[in-house]
Amino acid sequence: MTEPVTAENRGLFLAACKGAYGCRIAALYATLRHPDTPRFWLIREGDFFGAAALSGTELILSCGADAPWDELWTLIRYSGCKTVFGPADLLRRLFPRGRIPALIACLRGGISPYSYEEAPLLRLKEEKLPLLPGTQPPITADPDSGAVYRLLTTAFEDLFPEDETAYVYSTFYRKKSGTCRLYAILEDGKPISTLSAAYITRRDVIFGGIATAQNARGRGLASSLILRVAKPYLREGKRVWLFAANEALCDFYLPLGFVRAGRFGRAFVR
Repeated sequence: MTEPVTAENRGLFLAACKGAYGCRIAALYATLRHPDTPRFWLIREGDFFGAAALSGTELILSCGADAPWDELWTLIRYSGCKTVFGPADLLRRLFPRGRIPALIACLRGGISPYSYEEAPLLRLKEEKLPLLPGTQPPITADPDSGAVYRLLTTAFEDLFPEDETAYVYSTFYRKKSGTCRLYAILEDGKPISTLSAAYITRRDVIFGGIATAQNARGRGLASSLILRVAKPYLREGKRVWLFAANEALCDFYLPLGFVRAGRFGRAFVR
């Protein structure tokens, strides 16, 4: 059974928000106000409990591979999502590859995505943190989010499709709720390297939005930001996660103390 989150089932819902995927969902749930007006569901069948959230047009799943397929397929249709995000082992079973497995899934009521991608999920281990050399540049917490947005769009081009006003508005309310923080290294008052603690809960934090201006690369600024911002969260007992955009980025993140913690997937269904 899939049911909207209410005061009565809130405890079960939050208990089902586990690991990096659950951190994303729980942080959205804790936000006082959000322009995407996320919707939240508890998924349960027998002893199984899972959580789901629709943020914008993306359905986020915090479920194991043993999740009830029919419930998830129904939720995907009902939510109207365009993409489905979750653990790769779950999405591989929901959206099997190959013509015959995909046909069988569709005959059972499943959905065949038109595109699917996977990438590594990483977790930072405190005992693996390298030492930083020499004097490091100061970090500014909560820099101007508009300036951060402009740096991100310059660095990643089409990965930030929303307009600047929407980004600033969303970041403001998530920061106000304590579920997001921005960090940057400034030069002449402008961010030249930035990092976002994009989702923060009592147990976990997800890093994202890591970018350095083209003319400031090669100085170790991103590494410095990651390691110095991570330490206070690790001391608080939080797990620090990162959804790597692609496999090649592991060459950068693994020497900083990250380890592989699985793979995440994103299916494009509409």
